Amino acid sequence: MGALLLWAPVADAETAPPQANTSTARAAFGTGGLGVVQGKKYVLEHLVETTVPAKAGSIRVLALDGPPNVSSRPGEVFFLYDPSERSVTGSFWLSGDTAATEVDDWRQVKFSYPSRSQQRIEVRYGSFATPQTADIVASVTRSHDQKSAEPVLIDDAFTESEQGWKQFIADVHADSPLEDFELHYGLDQIPAPLDAMGRALHMTGHNRSDDLAMFATKELGPRHGIKPNTNYRIDYDFDIATNAYSGVGIGGDPGGSVYVKAGAVSIKPATVREAGLLRANFDHGNQSEDGKDAVVLGNLIKPSGLEDDTYELKHFNNTDKPLSATSDAQGRLWLVVGTDSGYEGITHVYFPRIGATLTPVP
Repeated sequence: MGALLLWAPVADAETAPPQANTSTARAAFGTGGLGVVQGKKYVLEHLVETTVPAKAGSIRVLALDGPPNVSSRPGEVFFLYDPSERSVTGSFWLSGDTAATEVDDWRQVKFSYPSRSQQRIEVRYGSFATPQTADIVASVTRSHDQKSAEPVLIDDAFTESEQGWKQFIADVHADSPLEDFELHYGLDQIPAPLDAMGRALHMTGHNRSDDLAMFATKELGPRHGIKPNTNYRIDYDFDIATNAYSGVGIGGDPGGSVYVKAGAVSIKPATVREAGLLRANFDHGNQSEDGKDAVVLGNLIKPSGLEDDTYELKHFNNTDKPLSATSDAQGRLWLVVGTDSGYEGITHVYFPRIGATLTPVP
């Protein structure tokens, strides 16, 4: 079944379901198709609008557009989840005067539109006791006019935590053990003479494939202020502590052949196997070249150019290279910052901070 309806001139606060009881029914599972519909008020995924009888006539509700692609598991049920509150919310309509907070038959998934205070409601299947780990089978997200979206400011220092930034490695031989690349990712003290700055996000890798991409990625979403299906201009502002200098190295320049890149994508960064290599599922270009999703901001040569092992702070921004990305239907967008190396040796990169301003644009 396909999703046919989306927009309806309804009040922001829909009629709430009646007092919930614990009625459940046995599920019948199958495979449902993807249905995404966008309109003026809501974005529906795997949902259609229908009605349920009520004492005063009928009430418009949302229902699954077909059997969800999950397998029946003992003790697991369908329920509603508010990701911004990270908690179970609301209940399902069973009839005009009864409702249930959980059901085990997908055909009983019928619920009201989000209230005025809710950005998104998800239909999840799993353990009611641990809702955060349950499968998302459908969702309704409130649409927003881009004019109402506000700039989002990210300013992450790494003295206490990684701030949600995750390691991402690409352009390595698919059959080579990752141990061969001497990878390291975590919080470490910045070496002297910058040690007074404290800890930083530290990435290390040994380029044994003549092409090693090391990135840190961060998922942004509604809790950061990102709106669904909104185009953002992204202005980066960050520092790197580097000890690299220009010179003849192993298969390249230890500073000049390591290119610093930044970008953003609307899909979760992942690797795909291609011609024996693990390539990124987004376009970050090749070493000195810009890509569609990430651009070159410079290289790792330290500002003084001194040919020694001391660390210096180097600043990066994309003032001369505009970047933009569009969030997905769930209001998600991933920031990408790191290096693309043509130097066949070990590279150390310390990020004391990463800043980015995301401004909505038409």
